[in-house]
Amino acid sequence: DVSHIINPLNAEGRSRLITHEQNKGLAGARNTGIRAARGKYIAYLDDDDLFYPDHLQVLMAYLSAHPGTVAYTDANRAQQERVGGQWQVTRRDLAYSHAWDNDRILADNFVPVLCFMHEKAFLEKSGEFDESMRRHEDWDLWIRLSRHFPFAHIPKITCEFSWRTDGSSMTSHN
Repeated sequence: DVSHIINPLNAEGRSRLITHEQNKGLAGARNTGIRAARGKYIAYLDDDDLFYPDHLQVLMAYLSAHPGTVAYTDANRAQQERVGGQWQVTRRDLAYSHAWDNDRILADNFVPVLCFMHEKAFLEKSGEFDESMRRHEDWDLWIRLSRHFPFAHIPKITCEFSWRTDGSSMTSHN
């Protein structure tokens, strides 16, 4: 239950907390959020990742100038280590910064999920996240979206994802 975190931040009543009776995994949680979204665009933020202050602005500016495109930025990898019993970021680096390639995406998931933004309506053509997948659901979606829409890389670091050096985070596990 994260309501004790969300409620104080929601003084204007603009946010909505949606919970599932049972864990539906990343794909199920993302699909629930997408279905509830009221805006034109979708961006992705997991609870252990961060958008920098300009992240949404950079993506919105690009998509406004290039409608019909899926856009993504670069992200810092925030490497975390156990220090005094707590996880702390000990190093940040740019792990991925690649131009889009429709062939490469078939073999390599080279962009973290939090880097992307696209029109919600695009999912009508590609389909939503596959809820039968427990991992790599984002990779699967990028492959399907890339068969219908152009992707554009904005080579600017606007966010960061967590990477635990012991392999205990989802991104560092495999």
